[in-house]
Amino acid sequence: MAEIYLVIFDCDRTLWDHYDISILKHPFKKIGSKVQDAEGVTISLNENVEATIRELYNRGYKLGVATFNIADYAIEILRLFGLLQYFHYIVAEYHPFKERMIAKIIDMAKVDLAKDIEYSNVLMIDDNEWTVKRLKEKMPGLRVLQYGKDIVSINEIFRHLS
Repeated sequence: MAEIYLVIFDCDRTLWDHYDISILKHPFKKIGSKVQDAEGVTISLNENVEATIRELYNRGYKLGVATFNIADYAIEILRLFGLLQYFHYIVAEYHPFKERMIAKIIDMAKVDLAKDIEYSNVLMIDDNEWTVKRLKEKMPGLRVLQYGKDIVSINEIFRHLS
């Protein structure tokens, strides 16, 4: 099995519990361990997310975000949760075609790592069944885990890194 260099995450229902942060209202603020929008809607990180992201970063993995969201919202919420500093690449675009986002991230990582990166060197975690199936079809060899099905806690990805 090829070595993983790059781990990419979806955000909505993968890193945090909200299903679509793009519908929330600015401004956002941190309240305890949650982020709240202007109308009082709260977002919480899913279990073990912060520790897992930090550990992956400390182990030297390149980390990315590929999310179907308004970019400013995703970046701000990552910042408020204290996660922004761990991500090397963030591609947030308002369309569901994650293969386009992942291709951009892979291109950036190739430059940073000064090596060719194949799909088999990438692990993607996403909660959406349609997205997971599409990625497997469009990017053969890409390692894709469906959050909530293949893994139920984000820290289970460590089993899939070797």
